[in-house]
Amino acid sequence: MSMALDQLADVVMITPTRDGMNLIAHESILATQNSHAPLILSEFAGAASCLGGSILVNPYDKTAMANALVRALTMSPAEKKMNHSHNLLYVKQNCIGQWAKLCIETLISDEDEGSQHVKLMGNVLVDFMRAYKMAEKRLLLIDYEATAAMRGTDNKWTVPDDTKKYLHRLMEDENNYVFLMTGEPKQAFEDEESLRGIGVCAYYGLHTRYPKEDRWRGIEKSIDLAWKEPIRGLFNDFCDRIPGTTIDESNMIMTWLYDKADQDFATWLVQDLLLVLHQMADKCPIHISTTKSSIQVRPRALSPSAVYYRIMATLQGVDTVYRIGADDLPPVSDSSLASSANSNQSGGPVSPTSPKMQPACYTCTVGERPRSSTANGFYVTGQAGVVSLLKQMCQSSSLPALSSFS
Repeated sequence: MSMALDQLADVVMITPTRDGMNLIAHESILATQNSHAPLILSEFAGAASCLGGSILVNPYDKTAMANALVRALTMSPAEKKMNHSHNLLYVKQNCIGQWAKLCIETLISDEDEGSQHVKLMGNVLVDFMRAYKMAEKRLLLIDYEATAAMRGTDNKWTVPDDTKKYLHRLMEDENNYVFLMTGEPKQAFEDEESLRGIGVCAYYGLHTRYPKEDRWRGIEKSIDLAWKEPIRGLFNDFCDRIPGTTIDESNMIMTWLYDKADQDFATWLVQDLLLVLHQMADKCPIHISTTKSSIQVRPRALSPSAVYYRIMATLQGVDTVYRIGADDLPPVSDSSLASSANSNQSGGPVSPTSPKMQPACYTCTVGERPRSSTANGFYVTGQAGVVSLLKQMCQSSSLPALSSFS
């Protein structure tokens, strides 16, 4: 009966003062697929943390409730559709079938597959190594912080000797292009002789040093920072709404931090902030990334997809890509990101790789399962797993075997 009433409603209001895993809000999203009726949802509802297209209210604040109702009744059709689509996507992606699939895959991946470090997803690791042996030109994008380096007591990143050895061994293979992907500035690598010759994308790709080169290529002049003022205003608004939140700002990056805020309260409102940010991203050249306690905004030219396309535009013949340490390669069909990558190092527009020449892509994450739906993904439990994987790649290289790699 409730879903039938939802289909007739102009606005759906679900405003409990206390709630748990109530699915009424999810049902209303499914029932209003034709009308796109706005959903007014209590900040204290369990669904408030995941249905970011809703209008969140404090049910104890009568004025806020009235304002939310006015906003919902006067909302434009385009905004209704966009907000509803945001909620509907979440509901469809998190159905009972998806949860069952996730549970089964977790059980399978946690079985002992003959390695204490590598967690397999089907036979992906076997395919990974087979593709590595057969590839003519390989691009290895290795996350510096998550896989290659360790933070010392002095708060500085250092690369273990074994990892350095395998990285240089991979670089000796003329069929390999090896890049370290990092948020650290280029200054952290300029005097690091032990990493000389290895490609580095520093400060999220603001500066790039290609393999076996000493010079850095920068894209500072091509980056538009006009987005910072509206983002700063938005972050300040949410700092006022959530006590304990702060803003960290550098030349190219703005980060909203809520690690010192009440986590339950902040988590509810984070979805609201992310919804607004994604709406702004349709008009501003920004990239949004999240952690458990922060939201970072930086130029789209410094997004993983943009960096990937810039690198691919300058290399010839790459037929296989390996992303180790993150799950952020762009989808094969995502040519819009290629055209919006802003510019390459020479200042010209970036062109996407021809769909007919799209390379095979493999992903290996550290500590958690790959988030994307790609079948070519697996994960390792920690840096020891990364070292083991790099060693296997070296042993599969076309170079003569070395005794030190036994």
